[in-house]
Amino acid sequence: MTVMAFQGVASAQPDATLDAMLTVEPDPDDCITAPGLRARVRKWLGSDAALPELEVSVDPAAEPLAIAIRRGGNVVARRRFEVLPEACKDRIDAVALAIALALEHVMRPAAAAPGPDAGDGDATDAAAPAPDKAAAPAEATQPAQASAEGPAADASAGTAEPAASPDALEDDAGSGVEVHLAATGLLGVLPDPVFAFGAGGELRRGRFRVGLTLLGTPQQTRPLGRGDTDTQLFAVRAQGCALWPASAFELETCAGAAGGAAFAKGRGFDENLNATMAWIAPLLRAGVRYPQAGAVSLRIGVEAMVNLLRPRLALAGRSNAAETAGPIAGAAGVDLLIAIP
Repeated sequence: MTVMAFQGVASAQPDATLDAMLTVEPDPDDCITAPGLRARVRKWLGSDAALPELEVSVDPAAEPLAIAIRRGGNVVARRRFEVLPEACKDRIDAVALAIALALEHVMRPAAAAPGPDAGDGDATDAAAPAPDKAAAPAEATQPAQASAEGPAADASAGTAEPAASPDALEDDAGSGVEVHLAATGLLGVLPDPVFAFGAGGELRRGRFRVGLTLLGTPQQTRPLGRGDTDTQLFAVRAQGCALWPASAFELETCAGAAGGAAFAKGRGFDENLNATMAWIAPLLRAGVRYPQAGAVSLRIGVEAMVNLLRPRLALAGRSNAAETAGPIAGAAGVDLLIAIP
């Protein structure tokens, strides 16, 4: 009887309670807003009758997006999103579902049956008293997948693993292996600018990644003296990168090295010779990726290189008839990245 009376009194003002307890910071993408979240949380919970003592704050601009639930000024639960859906509707559905699950989990102890001393008095007595000391806030990375069945479909999704530290959660959430296809324009490596194409793999750990790319160029023909030369470059590029999320994008700065061999052969000379020339160059790179996480994404980048060893085309016995690149080289290209499940 007491529990029923409590539900009846609280359900008379469902909107005022949820409106007062939910605070949403400005979203740079204008997607996650307070009215949109309130409508979805109210739909999934059915009623916010048991939530007057809680405060829910959402910060869409945080990296990663953060949700905090407080009781009496103390944080009792926290959720973070390393990855969110790209579509705005899916994104706000995921956040609203996480709030509903977290509220249901946090308030579960307060829904326990009243003790033997409880009477049929005022409805507010039915709520469990606030603890003297708030429990340590549970923190976990919340999956960014909204279920149309609402929070009752899987109440266990709201539980957290308190044993894991926030730093460990952040590192684990960003780990993975990816492969990529690369198309790069090279300037200052061979005597003439040339395009290179290739493929490679990357290992990511938190906000860092290491990668390796195999590159090859089409055959490049240019005149030299009375004949022509056909030159082709095969190279490998290795680099380590630091990563920074920026809204839906990911920025990167990298350091590494590239090297390989250029193969040349002469045509139209009295004696056509073949030559193999080494190329080694340390490099610095800056790039941007969109989206920052997903099964498939695109990345563009620019590189600056210093040619420690560079190919040089020359006629045998004629040092004044030679073609070579300068000491400074550059590259710009686009990569197609595919995540390995």
